Amino acid sequence: MTTMKSPSENALETTVHQIITKRIKTFQHLQFCFCNPVKTARARAINNAKTPIFKTQPYLGVMNFTPHQILQILSKPKLKRRAKLYYTFGVSIGNILLIENPLEFIKSLGILVEELDMHIEISNGNSVKRYFTKMLNPTDNTSDFPDQTEPKSYTYLELLNFPFEYDLVVVFDSFCTMAISCYQKLEELVSLPSFSQQVETFERIDNRFRLIIQTVLKEADENFRSIISSEFQSIDTLRKPKNEPNVQMNIPDHS
Repeated sequence: MTTMKSPSENALETTVHQIITKRIKTFQHLQFCFCNPVKTARARAINNAKTPIFKTQPYLGVMNFTPHQILQILSKPKLKRRAKLYYTFGVSIGNILLIENPLEFIKSLGILVEELDMHIEISNGNSVKRYFTKMLNPTDNTSDFPDQTEPKSYTYLELLNFPFEYDLVVVFDSFCTMAISCYQKLEELVSLPSFSQQVETFERIDNRFRLIIQTVLKEADENFRSIISSEFQSIDTLRKPKNEPNVQMNIPDHS
């Protein structure tokens, strides 16, 4: 016998489906804008332009970033520091995707997000402590504020250390693929009666992915405004007499 869903349950299901669709399209857009142009350029450099072109899209439907501009964006210190985080999160997600039961999957993914948040909090807290200790007593190698220690192992979070710098294009491209797979699997759970008991877990998971999207988009928006401003100034310089000053273009921040 089929159980009729209440209007509130139907509304919740519709909202969650919309969120999932939005996140999938956003991660695909980030791949098409920032990863595929660089992947195409690298493949052509190796194979003498005999490789297929990866699908690309203009950023926000407005502008195609060149591979050089993309690498400038991704080389920003804030994003470079996050390369290891994206790698760690992506590898850990890969293990959880093997869980076939949708309910067990979302529970495990929720635990992973909690463990990732704990890892970030401990790492950031230790960095702040070391910074202020060094500021207060530059010659003292000891600290009155000992570092927080992480658990010897997590249930789902895989902490891997490699003695080389991460390639953020490759890492972020792989992470986007993992994120898309995550949301596709979460979508299988939404229509199940048990999903109503996992709404808070879904929100916690979605918030973590949303924060990652916002960080990347913020860096991209800053570069986007800078490039557009430079283009307008170039046009303005060509059109103005030599004795007139250039107009300063102020692109408003809508992020």
